[in-house]
Amino acid sequence: MTLLIQTKTPMEAWNKVMKTISSQGTITSLKDGRKRIFMHNVIVEVSQGEKSEELIELLESQEHWIYPSKEELLSLIMDKSTRNYEYSYGQKIFDYNGINQVDNFVIPVLKKKPISTQAIINLWNPEIEGKMGVKGKISLHSIFFNVVDEKLNMTIVVRSNDFTLGWPANLYQTYKLQEYVADKVGIKIGTITTFSPNGHIYPENFNYIKRELLPD
Repeated sequence: MTLLIQTKTPMEAWNKVMKTISSQGTITSLKDGRKRIFMHNVIVEVSQGEKSEELIELLESQEHWIYPSKEELLSLIMDKSTRNYEYSYGQKIFDYNGINQVDNFVIPVLKKKPISTQAIINLWNPEIEGKMGVKGKISLHSIFFNVVDEKLNMTIVVRSNDFTLGWPANLYQTYKLQEYVADKVGIKIGTITTFSPNGHIYPENFNYIKRELLPD
């Protein structure tokens, strides 16, 4: 079953996708005893990616957990020197074996041929993530940019996506990258779509979010 959710705001999408996974997903037990509810092929499209900042501020304001600040999340995707975390995507994006995939490829491609289907960033390194037994494999797999109706749309592939706490961070981070590329190309921002072959929630987080943060 493929789940497709299209909304204007990230808050609307976050609300709908978690409630749908909760009610229609499959429950599985993890090695640490926790439960996880998942669905295959979860696609979420939002047209107001800039409002992802509101989600981060909401999550950051809770004392229930320690959530990364907007500044920290931004550094993890836009700073090529940040390598302290499993989710330090900036190095893979801006310095992948010496290659700046954004400034030296994506932006020049879109400037030369806006309708190109080649404006792609790859983060999965088979020399690392492709080996059996390697822990801490990245979740954000690849990023696609395409121009539709003179606006820059973006699709990101997240192989395994926690929609309770991980998806808001991914959306905010990649929107900032979309904003950066759009500014350099000189084009307006369009939609942002996340595709998750495995989209899941953790009931303990979802129950708190539903009770404390989600609108009825």
